[in-house]
Amino acid sequence: MREKHTVFFEPPDTAVWRFNGDISEAEMRELTSREKSLIAGRPYLLKLVDLSRTGTVSAGARRAGAEKVHDVPVLGVAVFGAHFAIRVLADLVVRAGSFLRRIDAVPTRYFATEAEARAWLAERRALIKAEKQNRSS
Repeated sequence: MREKHTVFFEPPDTAVWRFNGDISEAEMRELTSREKSLIAGRPYLLKLVDLSRTGTVSAGARRAGAEKVHDVPVLGVAVFGAHFAIRVLADLVVRAGSFLRRIDAVPTRYFATEAEARAWLAERRALIKAEKQNRSS
């Protein structure tokens, strides 16, 4: 049987979130806690978020998703499969999180397919690597 929602780490730098059905506050808190344990000590994080099977997102889940739960900088979020209403909610969560944490908005893009989302994350990874090399030169 397939787990309702999952979060796992793909080396070298990506947390993959997959939602299946409605999302409660408790589920969002469990997922963010799991992500925190997976990424401890990493210099940065990219996120790949699958919203293709998402149902309703509770207000508590939206609040929990906007809270700061770790100190690893998120340098890009690629969301795919979101229908319009879910995309609007996801965008609100990203903006609220940036405002609450007083940080610049995390670069976030929306894609129709996982392949497109992964291609953009690969571009972000190359940019991050180039910027790191420039700083150390």
